[in-house]
Amino acid sequence: MWAQVAPLKDGISGSESSGPESSSPESSASIPQGGQPSAPWVDRLPITVILDPSSLPPPPSSPTQPPAPPIIQGIHGGIPPTGALGLEAVQPSLALAVPYYDRNQHQWHPVLQRGTPRPTPSGDRSPAQLPLIWIRQSLEALLTCFQCPPGDQVWGWQPTALGLTPTALHQAMTHLEGVVVNLPQGTTEAYSFNVREAILGAGLVAQPEQVYFLETAIAAFLPLLHSKAVQGSLDLRPNPSPLGAGSTLIVHGDGATTELALVQVPPSPTALTHGDFSHGSLAYGEQALDQDIVTQLLYPLLPPGRFDFDPQGFPVPGEADLIPRSRLHHYLTQAPLGRLLLEAATQLRLVLQQQPQFTLRIGAATHTLTQEDLAAKVLKPYCSCLNSVLNQLLSHQGLAQGSLNQVVLTGHAALLPHLLPWLHQKFPLAQLITGDRTPGMPQVPSPGHALASGLAHFPLYPQLVNPAAQYSRTFLLLEILRACPPEPLSLSQVCQRLETRGINTQLCQGAIQDLLQGHLPKGLVPDGAVAGYFTPESWGQTLYVTLRSQPLFIQPSPHTYQINLVACQAFYTYWQILSTHNRQTLAEPYLWQLAYA
Repeated sequence: MWAQVAPLKDGISGSESSGPESSSPESSASIPQGGQPSAPWVDRLPITVILDPSSLPPPPSSPTQPPAPPIIQGIHGGIPPTGALGLEAVQPSLALAVPYYDRNQHQWHPVLQRGTPRPTPSGDRSPAQLPLIWIRQSLEALLTCFQCPPGDQVWGWQPTALGLTPTALHQAMTHLEGVVVNLPQGTTEAYSFNVREAILGAGLVAQPEQVYFLETAIAAFLPLLHSKAVQGSLDLRPNPSPLGAGSTLIVHGDGATTELALVQVPPSPTALTHGDFSHGSLAYGEQALDQDIVTQLLYPLLPPGRFDFDPQGFPVPGEADLIPRSRLHHYLTQAPLGRLLLEAATQLRLVLQQQPQFTLRIGAATHTLTQEDLAAKVLKPYCSCLNSVLNQLLSHQGLAQGSLNQVVLTGHAALLPHLLPWLHQKFPLAQLITGDRTPGMPQVPSPGHALASGLAHFPLYPQLVNPAAQYSRTFLLLEILRACPPEPLSLSQVCQRLETRGINTQLCQGAIQDLLQGHLPKGLVPDGAVAGYFTPESWGQTLYVTLRSQPLFIQPSPHTYQINLVACQAFYTYWQILSTHNRQTLAEPYLWQLAYA
């Protein structure tokens, strides 16, 4: 999501300048004290889906029936009201857990603790506590926009596609054979489960195996890879593919993460498979960058007591620091001053990409911030953390910095200009390639175009999907519990029993061993690392406590595993509750229709 800032008259304002007295009115930003952001929020659809918790419908007549969500609205242009929830910023919360409905409490769990409730100008209170199911239902509502009939609009928006009439597009969207979703590296199984549920709920496809997940860095790289693969069959002489063979680093920055991948590009790109890529990720993107600008550059300039958020809760600059960032995001997007500061941070970031300094007026005081300030207090910590992730990735692959042939950089325009100088300095001998190259397509000036284009090319390269992903870890766990007797078994004996059930254990033996050693699928049962996201009541739910307190398997000897019957019964109860209000039963693996290597 990005905000276009138009000039106003009073309050917090800023402009780029080459000297203390010069400014450019075309690029200046001015925010009235206590006012609202001055231009629409736009996301990639471009619709902002919002939740207004003040619009909850009446409770259901039956206590076993889950309550309906609050009214879900969409905004195409315009400004979401203060107190409403912007979906795009909290969608990563889908990685935390799988929602379930507690019939005894008549409540959905888990409930997220986003921050301190604060009054809005209208007297309403922003959603500081938020059931995770509402976020998934909001994503589902957003996805239904794709099936808008020709001539109709959803929230003031009509979907269009290059080269297709509205009728042809609607025909295609209502007869989809599959949906491809980019997958951040290191995310949890809960994330893919929840996104798949939203896609099924929106009616885009009917079966879970029609949803494919492809790592974000691979998807962003696919347009370049495809252009190289087809350059022999298409006349690309005026605009040949810059991608060559050899060691290649892929860097993709978006709103929430910076994704990395290493791959040896062969002379024939179509020979690449999923196993040829190694991945790294830093949970730091455009949103975190703007937060650090607020806390490190703008907050020190505010009058004492004006910023009613405890600075002790600020995230560490450059680091993921997810829970503090979640709390700060709630303040910055819900409090009027927070929204103004976010808008000023965006304008400052854009200006300092082009100009040496930025003049900021707060009340009667004027301040000047420079490119050096931004680099030292915000960009240097970010690049330092990213450098650590990258060095680990290079070391794991046994590569030296000087051995890279090329670096491919894609993603949000907010990050790319700041990453370019650092990448030039770190890899001075490597060719640096930016943007995407889609043969036969116009160069669309969208920061996410490489990613969307790569996902569209995926059916041509099905070997790039992870073949082991057909067996989710939750499916494997259920199969182990179904197949194994109460007696102790070795790993090989467990695998033999799974093979009799048709599972290719060569693809997933590592995952099987992790499960037997007590590692539950990430996000299936929230662990201590994410405790700060939940309300105390949700975190202390009996099923969560039971499943966290004892393993599903015990080891009578170092190389044998035995089902813990007490924990197993608790897990079956938990899974039955989860399955009641979800479409995925995980009774079968994902039998993909696309072939893969």
